[in-house]
Amino acid sequence: MKRSVVSASQRFRECVDVLELALTTERFSYDGEIFKIPDSSLRPQPITKDLPTRFYGASATNSSLEYLARRGIKPMGVGNKAIDDLAKDVILFNQFRAEEGMAPARPRTVLYMCCSNDPEKIREAHGYSVIANQAVSLHYNFDDPKSFTGIKGYEAYSKFEATGGGDDERAYNRSSMLIGTPDEIIEKILYAHEQCGFDEIGLHSAHGGMPFADAKDSMTLFAQEVLPVLHKLKPAALKLPEPEMANSEAERSTFVPG
Repeated sequence: MKRSVVSASQRFRECVDVLELALTTERFSYDGEIFKIPDSSLRPQPITKDLPTRFYGASATNSSLEYLARRGIKPMGVGNKAIDDLAKDVILFNQFRAEEGMAPARPRTVLYMCCSNDPEKIREAHGYSVIANQAVSLHYNFDDPKSFTGIKGYEAYSKFEATGGGDDERAYNRSSMLIGTPDEIIEKILYAHEQCGFDEIGLHSAHGGMPFADAKDSMTLFAQEVLPVLHKLKPAALKLPEPEMANSEAERSTFVPG
């Protein structure tokens, strides 16, 4: 079912409203610009009423990041963003939370992973990552940024650099790809852990047409040689924002989801 992109921001806000009401009250109704819900009740009822405090949201622009942070939704990293840039996002996110009187929140993310001691498999894995990200780019129309021109709230998207087509690797950043030997992956995770203070990292272990057998071998080697090291990790110190950071770095524009 097609929906106009113009209403995306309002639709997202109202979806969050409805979810919070449904998960925290026994009965609720909602009268929004888009959604009209008569007196209703969610069945079965949640055992606890704190589920909305566990919402996570990802953002591609600072306007989306600001909305999520101020709404109390926790940060979910975008997997194709450079780790150093993601670390800056976490600091900015927690600046906005602080302005709303909320405690800092640790981020989560999902990263492409291929663990192998075979250089050829590693090379192939980077190729699969390119294919996977091209699919994402085409799905969200990032390959044609001009298509967002003139749409309120999508000004930042219209300025994106086109990333679709061919063997173009601009669609992803290798610093956030857990692709390599066990030692290389451990080094990458330790750096990401220190910079971003993740409380959870999910693994995208089969992507871009990677054969199942390759994905299985990768996960097995990861479990054998990488996971034992990660289980010994202590929580990294969460880097906190400096005063006035939000005012100096935030891209203050109309919120759009994404």
